Amino acid sequence: MAEILSTRPPDWMVPFLRIAAFAGETAAGGGGRLAADEAPPRRVLVDLLDPPHGGDPSERLVLLRWRTYGYRYVPPSYAGRLVIRGGIDGSCEVTLEGSYALPDTAEGEDDAHAAAVATSVMVTTFLRSLREAAEEQARTGV
Repeated sequence: MAEILSTRPPDWMVPFLRIAAFAGETAAGGGGRLAADEAPPRRVLVDLLDPPHGGDPSERLVLLRWRTYGYRYVPPSYAGRLVIRGGIDGSCEVTLEGSYALPDTAEGEDDAHAAAVATSVMVTTFLRSLREAAEEQARTGV
């Protein structure tokens, strides 16, 4: 799975992040589109970095960072790592560790809550999508 998740260039990851960002934005109440002339273009950029050498042999690290543009509540940036830990039974666990920036629109308690909801839904959706894609690829060999 680590090989799949660390495939470069990371462009393949952008659709997963766009889906996750849309899910987060929608869950926070910011999914509605503005009029075409008012809507900022929505973009997601992702970059994979070289992992450090050494470490725990039972886990693989995929260092990544992403930036989002044009969303109201999802984090505009994230830097961290995907950690893939293999289980004894051949299963694996994928976690996301790192830090993100709060959106500039998080003014006041209501917006801060909406941003927290958007972030939680975005991360959960992203990890679930990656897991499902990796499982499908492993199952079909494609």
